[in-house]
Amino acid sequence: MITRELAEAQTLSAGLGDMVERLVQFRVQFHRAAADIARRGAVLTAKRSAVPQTNLNWVIMRQASEAARGLELELGLSPLARGKASKVKHENKTPRAADAYLRPIARD
Repeated sequence: MITRELAEAQTLSAGLGDMVERLVQFRVQFHRAAADIARRGAVLTAKRSAVPQTNLNWVIMRQASEAARGLELELGLSPLARGKASKVKHENKTPRAADAYLRPIARD
């Protein structure tokens, strides 16, 4: 999915391989942590003392989300950064009278 979006935006290159790999890893970590939080909750009770404590997967999910968001911005995958990272399309210039006046002179 990531490489398809980069290819459509014409920003895919071999040099982005490591960055795409890290983004995939952070997304996998996020989804695993989110599944554990959905199953067990964000606050757990300690086994020995029965004191409420934060689920460690909550911290992992937040950090993976922040890291993935940063990589998405760098790769131009987020809607905000998509316009900045996409290939610029140049249109043909319309000829004007000044272009003919200021054309370069051939030197002998």
